[in-house]
Amino acid sequence: MSSLDLPRSQAAIAADSTHPRLAQVWSLRVEQVIYLGLAVIALLAHLWGLGDRALHHDETLHAAYSWYLFSGRGYMHDPLLHGPLLYNIGALAYWIFGDNDATARLGAALAGSALTLTPYLIRRELGRLAALLAALYLLISPVFLYYGRFIRHDIYSLLCEMLVFAAIVRYTS
Repeated sequence: MSSLDLPRSQAAIAADSTHPRLAQVWSLRVEQVIYLGLAVIALLAHLWGLGDRALHHDETLHAAYSWYLFSGRGYMHDPLLHGPLLYNIGALAYWIFGDNDATARLGAALAGSALTLTPYLIRRELGRLAALLAALYLLISPVFLYYGRFIRHDIYSLLCEMLVFAAIVRYTS
């Protein structure tokens, strides 16, 4: 049996840069590594010093109502405030990590980190480079970073809107 009859090894396939399937797998892996790096940086940016500054007036209201829910006082809807998702996420963070300024903002910080990665969901339709640039913009934008660490409904709304938009785009294409 000659060497031509043997199946090619992975090393031999890797050495052959003209192999189309390997080129596709390699580009996906590099792209995924870049997105993983963006995710790590987004988490660091959103979680770094999360409890260092004092809570803003709106944040104190949302943190207090989250704490009321956490401590067993329940939730009653007030049209002046936002819906229950904000308070349930805050109460869950208090239950898992204890109640302090950092955990009050934890849900928003995780949502802000997740928002950074949403262009990945529509990278085929948007273009791989454009999606990477959009994710990078969401990472370095001071406005998105500020609201991505602010316990209000804004970041949850943005994240949900991007997920719905991605679902619609993926469904229609």
